[in-house]
Amino acid sequence: MTTAERPIVARPRVGLALGAGGTKGAAHVGVLKVLSEAGVPIDCVAGASVGALYGAPFALGHDPQDIERNVRRTSPRDVLRFFRHRLTIGPQNPLGERFHAALDGVRFEDLKVPYAVVASDVLRREPVLIREGEVLSAVQASISLPVLARPVRWGDRYLVDGGYWESAPVSAVRALGAERVIAVVLGDPAVVSGRRRAWVRRLASILERRARRSGRDATRKAPGLLACAAFLLYTMTEVRPATTDADVIIRPRVAHLNANSPFHMQLSLRRGEEAAREALPRIEAMLREPARLTAIGGASAAAPLPRTPG
Repeated sequence: MTTAERPIVARPRVGLALGAGGTKGAAHVGVLKVLSEAGVPIDCVAGASVGALYGAPFALGHDPQDIERNVRRTSPRDVLRFFRHRLTIGPQNPLGERFHAALDGVRFEDLKVPYAVVASDVLRREPVLIREGEVLSAVQASISLPVLARPVRWGDRYLVDGGYWESAPVSAVRALGAERVIAVVLGDPAVVSGRRRAWVRRLASILERRARRSGRDATRKAPGLLACAAFLLYTMTEVRPATTDADVIIRPRVAHLNANSPFHMQLSLRRGEEAAREALPRIEAMLREPARLTAIGGASAAAPLPRTPG
């Protein structure tokens, strides 16, 4: 057997899945900072909702400490202005402007770390994985909370917030080729059950029918408030909070915090740091596990990620 053919034991390809959580998402920055300082290798990243917002600068190569400084300079007034501008990433508000300055003109192929964004098709009511095109548009789609923010057109789809399918986008990061996954979970998708479930589904059906009668055509005009509200209600009855299929799950202690409050970003940041430090022994043990036998110079075994049209 030649050297080129001789199998070696490689470290596993590590992916990071950053989940939804609104303003609690500052905890992601605390996790990124600790993992970076500890030298934990991150080979690919996927983000949903606020996880997409903070994952993109990291994938672009921004130092987590720089991202942390931006979080610390973000005031509650900045967050409120971001909400008043319907979560628009742009120069209209200080918070949106910072991400706009970092991501404007960036395409997925420009990123230093393979990256995927999870959004939701508001009309088909299904998750959409994005890994090509403009990063800013993909992130804008993934954070666009139904009813509050406008759906983002992507090819023949209209996309909204991507945080309704998994507690963290583990399936997306595995599609990027991750053999071991670290998931950062800030909360689980909302779900209703029992008699409330039947009532919510009836209401969603009524709203959906009214949206169709309003004459809005997805190929010509963005879905309106009724369609977005119907999507939101349907996901609350169809989606179940799943135990993420991750090797290490980091759960910062932020479950009691309001995901829409502008007043606890600094606390969430600290809780992210604390949870990541507690998880380091588990992560180190995971990294000691061999990935698989592979040949030197062999092709990547990464699975292709489904892509949106356009």
